[in-house]
Amino acid sequence: MDKEVVNLKNKQVLNGNYGEKAKNLHQLIEWGYCVPDGYAFSISLFQEYSVDNGLYLKFEKFDETKCYILNSHINSVLYDTWIEIKNTYSCKITVRSSAIGEDTDKASAAGIYKSILDVDTYEQFKSAVIKVWNSFFQKEAIQYRKDFNINSTGMGIVIQRMAKGNVSGVIFTINPVCNKEEMIIEVAEGLNENVVSNITQASTYSIEKVCDEYNHFEVKEAHNVKPNIKRVFSENLRNKLCKMALQIEELVKAPCDLEWTIENDEIVFLQLRKITTLSEESEIPYATLKDSANNCCLLDRYALPASILYLSLLEHWQELVYLDFESDKIGNSFQEKPLLIYYNRVYWNINYQHQYFSMAGFGEEMKKKFYVKSGHEQWYEKLPLYHERLKKYADNLDKCISRSEIGSLLELVLNNFCSFIGIEHYRMLGMANICYDQLINMLNFTDNPKSRASLLIQGANRVNMTEKSNHELAELAAWIAQNTNLLKYIDIEDSIEVLKRVEADKELSNKFNSFLSNHGHRGISSDDLMYPHWSEDPSNVIEIIRQLVKDQQSVNKNTVKSLDTMLNETEGYKDLSSEKQEELKRVINLTACYMTLREDQRYYFDKSWLLMRKIFLKVANLLIQDDYIKEKEDVFHLQISEVNEYLKDGAFNVSKQLIRRRKNALKRNFYMTPPYYIREGKHIKIQKESYSNRYKGTVICSGYVEGRVKIVRSCNDLCKVQNNDIIIVPTFHPSWTPILRNVGGMLMNYGNILSHGSVMAREYGIPVVVFNGLATDVFQDGEVIVLDATSGRITRNKNKQGVNYEENSINCIKRF
Repeated sequence: MDKEVVNLKNKQVLNGNYGEKAKNLHQLIEWGYCVPDGYAFSISLFQEYSVDNGLYLKFEKFDETKCYILNSHINSVLYDTWIEIKNTYSCKITVRSSAIGEDTDKASAAGIYKSILDVDTYEQFKSAVIKVWNSFFQKEAIQYRKDFNINSTGMGIVIQRMAKGNVSGVIFTINPVCNKEEMIIEVAEGLNENVVSNITQASTYSIEKVCDEYNHFEVKEAHNVKPNIKRVFSENLRNKLCKMALQIEELVKAPCDLEWTIENDEIVFLQLRKITTLSEESEIPYATLKDSANNCCLLDRYALPASILYLSLLEHWQELVYLDFESDKIGNSFQEKPLLIYYNRVYWNINYQHQYFSMAGFGEEMKKKFYVKSGHEQWYEKLPLYHERLKKYADNLDKCISRSEIGSLLELVLNNFCSFIGIEHYRMLGMANICYDQLINMLNFTDNPKSRASLLIQGANRVNMTEKSNHELAELAAWIAQNTNLLKYIDIEDSIEVLKRVEADKELSNKFNSFLSNHGHRGISSDDLMYPHWSEDPSNVIEIIRQLVKDQQSVNKNTVKSLDTMLNETEGYKDLSSEKQEELKRVINLTACYMTLREDQRYYFDKSWLLMRKIFLKVANLLIQDDYIKEKEDVFHLQISEVNEYLKDGAFNVSKQLIRRRKNALKRNFYMTPPYYIREGKHIKIQKESYSNRYKGTVICSGYVEGRVKIVRSCNDLCKVQNNDIIIVPTFHPSWTPILRNVGGMLMNYGNILSHGSVMAREYGIPVVVFNGLATDVFQDGEVIVLDATSGRITRNKNKQGVNYEENSINCIKRF
């Protein structure tokens, strides 16, 4: 008969009645690796506890409000174990689950069951055991076992001495996202729980699996490695850990992941399990780099990872649109495509740009065509019919109930978008790029053509739809600011409560809803369909109004001069012939027109994205009814081809496990620092992301400003921005532009002259520099920097710092 409690070193643990976790730890001990000493409880104790408390495995009924008890027999076993542990170790302990079916070949159950740390008294010990056992009956655990067809007979428990490591982490002997033959190490200071629970952002190493003749392992990539990690987690320790992990992989005969900590300079293993995400299913799309024959750079508006559904729609779109100027061939006829998708992000194909978006690829006949009747004018002419169709489709959405009806509507919306106003998008984008290049060439008589071009485009003063919506929002905010009764609403911290007050005020409600009716299709961050739009979550509009109301007296100090004034102030302009002066004006105005169009396209495209999002959420309801997905958001982790196949004939071949893998891959990519350039499979980063007093970026909109830093990652951060702050953004969404009235300057993680944030900043005359790296991680709220948007220099003013800033305390917070 099995013992109820055995030491982890006891071979009896191998019979499986103590759970897979206990078995794996015993094997590590047997193979000679360091594991914290401890004991394992048999599942017989768990089964006795379950029967006593009416928690039968067959029904798995659990009431969180009920007080569950331990009978005298279990109390006696726990007390004897506690006394033995305290007499032996005299330290705190951990109580961890070791369920049947946990940490197996088929499923890890990572995070499903509880682990309790820092147990220091017997009462805490009893409470911890009850909490761990009860986690077997939680809803998420029951659902997990159903999803993976786990017929579990109960739960063992592992009780161990609490390892107090100064640095901890996880090592994967194969890349779990893309099955690539490389080791991944995630490491952070303190306890291992900080890493596996995302309490602390981990430093990440990607390491070649083969060591050199000196037993050194090559680090292929390293992300977010802080100075303290470099010091504590030395190269020697890293090499030793890699060697041990590969030895264990050989013993297990399968790729595995190991939780570990460094205690007194010794590697201590806390958990071993096989990597369960490896399967024969197709690789996760867009999660990693699959093609080494590429040459591309990151697009700023896609600097944050996007869902698989949205990315597959982008690919579908560029298969159906015109990709050059000289023919009406659509995307699927071209070998080179504008967009390349890696790490759930979108990159611009530089090879494509050189071939189709350069002056060489823009023939004289096409130049004449675009000059005589500009392409942007033709595009705008299509808008009335586009809106008419969209309204018709939106009215029909509620009437669509069956799969076939929803599928037909989705096809109409996609065709209206792709083949109606989206078909010439790349031609228009190419024209903006070519006009800008031509303008730079024509300004070769100036000292700094790019800086001068930026100013002259500002002077051309073309108003886009984003500015129009911002103006209407500013008028609404001004009206609120003049009304004492309404001002008190804005001071309420909870935006949801503000919305309730707004709806209760008839006049304000009418004005607010009128604005949403006109512009509520705008997204709140990226274009990704995962995120709600203004009309779906108006609290984001409230956050922008807060900012506008906060200082109605503020005006932008960088007044934009007229184009003629700027030209006359341009050294060398008056020396040009009258013909060349007129030609220069024409190119400036045409460049401004196409850059305005670029912003307007995004504004009008959002109308289709919102309707598509609503359709996909309706598809999600059907998938939930058919038990194919668990929650609505899971639909965004499907490819458009998979959605279409389901809508067409009901076929659905995507397992819940694969959806979970896709979600995990997306989450993992949120925590990686993307390369700015990828050339032949090699990652190239332009900007150093470690502490320095000075950095060099790329000038987008000229000017000079000194101010306090304010990190803006979402609408929730907008109301924190003060007058003349220098905002630092991961990517700039058009819906944020009202804050440009008050800020002193802007530093963007990524971007270029055609970026949406750049277009809008020029309209407001805001100095802008692109960091070409994660400025949002390098700088902190409150510190003072000088932004020289003539040279591209970013300098810390250490005499005026508003924060305590040390080299080893860089704020590296990323949000999922």
